[in-house]
Order: sequence, then structure tokens, then C-alpha cells
Amino acid sequence: MTAVSIDSRAVAASLGLRAPQRRRRWPSYQAVVLKGMAKLWQASHRHVLDVGAGSGTMAQCVYEQMPVRQVTAVDVVDRFHADLDVATRTFDGRRLPFADAAFDAATLSDVVAHVPRGDRVTLLREIARTTAGPLYLKDWEVRTLPDRLRLAVLGGSVRVQALTMDEWRALAAASGWRIAAKARARYRRGVMAWAFPNRLELSMRWER
Repeated sequence: MTAVSIDSRAVAASLGLRAPQRRRRWPSYQAVVLKGMAKLWQASHRHVLDVGAGSGTMAQCVYEQMPVRQVTAVDVVDRFHADLDVATRTFDGRRLPFADAAFDAATLSDVVAHVPRGDRVTLLREIARTTAGPLYLKDWEVRTLPDRLRLAVLGGSVRVQALTMDEWRALAAASGWRIAAKARARYRRGVMAWAFPNRLELSMRWER
């Protein structure tokens, strides 16, 4: 296991350059995601694939904060910031446009719960095909019906379909992975942590 230290101020500064609306949010959500990921980081990976990258800001933070040489961000729509230091690609949501084992590791942050249930295994098998090493996955875990309602609020849509731990294990197995390690981090404090418990947020390292 490689010890990785996340610089929250540097993450906030990087986000502020590319998303000015985030400059007043401290600590940044992305910094906490990275801290959860850092607890699980296994080695110094040369080339990492960030799937479902959105604007590419998380891929940029992975590049800046993690022991990596190169990051490629991929999503179904090209909405990437123009000033990223990472490569960007688009794909059709099913077949990743990369060769087998093209990457040493992959990251997937708050994506699976937004993917239709019938497409999740396909996407995760594609990540397994293109990645020689582990998948670092940040998403949500639900235990009760109120948890699902909470995540509908956090995710901004009733279409967010988060998984229970049993469902995560089944999804990993069906996709050719296994859950090798899990970690939690503190995303909220005070009243917000009471309303939206930090246990809802889950970081995992998947291996084959």
C-alpha cells in the first residue's frame, strides 16, 4: 500500500481555476473523495483511466494529487474543460475506445448509481478489459428506504439508484471483479451529517 497525502487547499485551488462557483466551498467534495481513495491506493500507477469524467476536474485532481504519470478522462459527452492536463475521449456508453489492458488502474466516482441497472455490468466489464490493475470506485451505499430518499436529494434526482452492500458484491462478481477493500471519509459535519450520514458515501478498491 502506498501512503498518499491529499492537499485539500491545492485541490480547492485547482477546482477554483476551472469552476469559479466552487471557490467558496471548503473543503471541496472532490478533496474528500480523493482522501477516501487515497486510503485504498495500492501502488504508483503509470496511466489511469477516469470513467464518467464529466468536466474532467476529478481526473485533473487525480493527476495532480495521486502518484500517477498520466490520466485519461472519458465520458459519453464532450463537456471537458479546455485547460486540463489530462487526455480526454468520448465513448458510446458501452464500448470503451481503448485496447485491452491499456491502463494500469481506473477510477469511477459517483457514476454507477446514475447508470441504468441493465448497463452496469457491461460498463464494468469494459473497465476490466481495458485496465490491468485495480478499479478505485467511489459511490453510495444504502441500507434503508430513508437512505434511498436521502440520496435522491443528494444526487439531485429520484432516478439515482444506489446499491446495498449485497448488491455491490453481486455487481462486482457479475462484472469479473471482487471488492478487495473499503474506506469511509467525512463529507459532512453537524446537522448535514445527521441528515445525510457519512456512511452513505463509500470508497472501494476492486481487484480481479
